[in-house]
Amino acid sequence: MKNIKDELQNIILGDEQTGSDSQLKKAQNFLRGYEKASISAEKQQRFKDEETTALIAFAKRENLFYDNSIPVNDFISEGAEQKVYRFDDTHVLKTNQSIFYESWLDYFNSLLIHNFFFPATAYTFFGFQIINDELHAVVKQEFILSNENTDLETVKEFLEYNGFRHKKTMITSIQK
Repeated sequence: MKNIKDELQNIILGDEQTGSDSQLKKAQNFLRGYEKASISAEKQQRFKDEETTALIAFAKRENLFYDNSIPVNDFISEGAEQKVYRFDDTHVLKTNQSIFYESWLDYFNSLLIHNFFFPATAYTFFGFQIINDELHAVVKQEFILSNENTDLETVKEFLEYNGFRHKKTMITSIQK
């Protein structure tokens, strides 16, 4: 019986979930080869800039750019991480520039992990687009209607129960 650590290693390093010829795995495999070990904090931004430049060149060679226009008239919402657009009657399109990830590889690993744990809302990687001079990943996801608000205290208890630690306090304000 595999433990969760083994499962995560298999998801990140294996080809079982999406197949080695999927666009998501193509980008992930390229980035795995590009990744540098032990990057200090002051070198992180420079590394991410270099990684992004290399990823753009790779995406051009591998035809991984999403050539369709983003349906700006179908804009739904945005958070700090991504913008969300209506794609069709059952899906949304999301753009993400990986700002919450130390590297693009971390972003692609998180997509694979999400797809493993939440197959009903799995992401389909469509490719990349340059938006306002920034590289963005373009993904499709099933649209889910919420029928109730999320109880953040329940989420916190669940995460703590499963060994996650809260490391950073986010201050939010609700403007009326």
